Amino acid sequence: MFLHGVTDSSASWDAIAPSFVDDYRVMAVDLRGHGQSDKPATGYSWESDYAKDISAFITEQLDEPAIVVGHSLGAVVSAPVTVQAGKAVRAIVIEDQSAFIDDDHMRARFASKRPMNPLPVDDWVEELMKTMKMSRDATEVRTEKLGNMSESVMTVAFEGGSIYNPEDLLSKVDCPTLVIIGNVSKGGVVDWTGQARGFSGFSKARKSWNGLMSVTASTQRRPTASSQRFQTSSGVCLSMRTLAIMGGIFIS
Repeated sequence: MFLHGVTDSSASWDAIAPSFVDDYRVMAVDLRGHGQSDKPATGYSWESDYAKDISAFITEQLDEPAIVVGHSLGAVVSAPVTVQAGKAVRAIVIEDQSAFIDDDHMRARFASKRPMNPLPVDDWVEELMKTMKMSRDATEVRTEKLGNMSESVMTVAFEGGSIYNPEDLLSKVDCPTLVIIGNVSKGGVVDWTGQARGFSGFSKARKSWNGLMSVTASTQRRPTASSQRFQTSSGVCLSMRTLAIMGGIFIS
């Protein structure tokens, strides 16, 4: 199960999924407030909202333990998911998680991504190109994703209080765990101080997991997707995509 980053959607995994669909049932979810999932006005806590949605899906809807792969916000969410879901999570991959940044750091980092709904779309693109230093094509894709995101996602992040205590929570993770850290100079979130805290936090996690293959983004095999909606215990409906390769094994 793939979990995307903040402001993104399940479609962000479309270049990675082809490396896994022949061997796994592959699912990607739009987190609440993102993509085609419901967009409540409140309820964007990492642990008690995002993670509870995903752990409920895993424990109630899946018939075998899940491997959860998360990027950025999805990485932050994957840790409490495995704590909440217990043995229903087989392993987690945490890529560039931002659990070790404080509220002030978060506000500064994501200031350029705050929704600018009053702006016309073309002006929005120009503004993001300046603040995020992205190409026009990439910025247009990001603008579309921001347009599909609830403004409350970033409002809650800027107000603070959505972050959990990483030292306390990560010490409870008890499954094979792969932590991947990004290069800060190339846009990674976690600096060297955060990296040390991140690795040491998983005191119970079994660190010798050899089941993950090395993958790169594929431009040759593009996935098809069948979508379904899942209603969480809080009443929020999430959009879930099951990915497959045209002409390959379809896993539903």
